[in-house]
Amino acid sequence: MHDWSTCDVPVAPPSGFGSSANQTQRDALWWSLDTSRGFVALDKNQLNLKSSEAFPWDETRSVYLVNAFHGLYCLRVIYIYLRQLQNQEDLRYDFNHVLHCLDSLRADVLCAADDTPIAVGNQPNDDPQLQVQTRKCRDWGHLEEFVTMNSACFQGHEPDEPGYQTIEEWQHCPKDSPYWATVQQYLSESGSS
Repeated sequence: MHDWSTCDVPVAPPSGFGSSANQTQRDALWWSLDTSRGFVALDKNQLNLKSSEAFPWDETRSVYLVNAFHGLYCLRVIYIYLRQLQNQEDLRYDFNHVLHCLDSLRADVLCAADDTPIAVGNQPNDDPQLQVQTRKCRDWGHLEEFVTMNSACFQGHEPDEPGYQTIEEWQHCPKDSPYWATVQQYLSESGSS
């Protein structure tokens, strides 16, 4: 949707999300991954977008989820599903939801068609500049700026939590949001503050 700048990023750098060293820390990272800020409120007439849910604080805007944040959400869903299966716990997400996420991520991979060659094996490399392989990525910081500037004031609840799919989820505007005062007035008038 936007022409963001690109940056060189290491291919598959180690992170706590994929580390098997500390399962407790890894679980905490995946469970706390917040994709709510990926909900944006955009002008209804912008760029021929498909109709979407109305934004509760401005009738000229509709709510959209930025695809990259949907991808992160899906990764989180799949991780939680696998961990709950592994631990023989009650499942928070049903199998069809997991399949939707897998199919969505598959479509994203096909759409990106990333042709970066990835080294196979652990061959020594004499050139110090080639010790870490990189690829061109869109700058995540620019995407963060876009979602912050267009915040839908959303903080999602889990399906088993009170407030799930209610107006409560739409009351989390950043203080510099043009809707912060509107939400504060709503909270004051409804006695929810």
